[in-house]
Amino acid sequence: MGNLEKSLGHFELARQEYMESLTSFQTVASGSPTRCLNELSTLFYDLGLLESRRDSLTEARQYFEKAVKGFRSLVESDPNAYSPNLAKALMDLGVTNGKLGQFEDAQNDLEESLKIRRDMAKTDQRHLADIGADLVNLGALEAEQHNIVKALRYLGEARGVFQQVSAFSPEEGSRGVSQVDAIIKGLEMSQK
Repeated sequence: MGNLEKSLGHFELARQEYMESLTSFQTVASGSPTRCLNELSTLFYDLGLLESRRDSLTEARQYFEKAVKGFRSLVESDPNAYSPNLAKALMDLGVTNGKLGQFEDAQNDLEESLKIRRDMAKTDQRHLADIGADLVNLGALEAEQHNIVKALRYLGEARGVFQQVSAFSPEEGSRGVSQVDAIIKGLEMSQK
């Protein structure tokens, strides 16, 4: 229900429902730290997204950090099942850290997400679009720090990845290439 409320823009109601779910899961899991860990980690991730959309970035970071911690534990027992969740949580933690000006933490989070996704893409090319997203986020982070050459390098690589995506998902690949081209054009114009 919290996801539906969040999508409708009812952030306070969604937050209340997430907090009720969190209390329930924590009660169920109180006897065993790993019990309901996936559900708790997913709930922390969703709360991070909610707080991020409300521009409560410090709170969002705290929830994303809890999600990352939980998904890291789960990856140890089943990497194939939980690595995508860990990468997603790391990406959003990295973006949030970047918005908070914590550039080194953001870089580390995004690079770890990228590494995980590159490993997953070796056996499943559906992860290529996520690699493209990580590269775009790394490019944006570099641009924010006025490292335009590094930003353009990441964005150029992202463009190439989205071109690969076009081979099996033309719409998604084309959309990714167009977005990257617009970002590159904006960066190049800002340099003139």
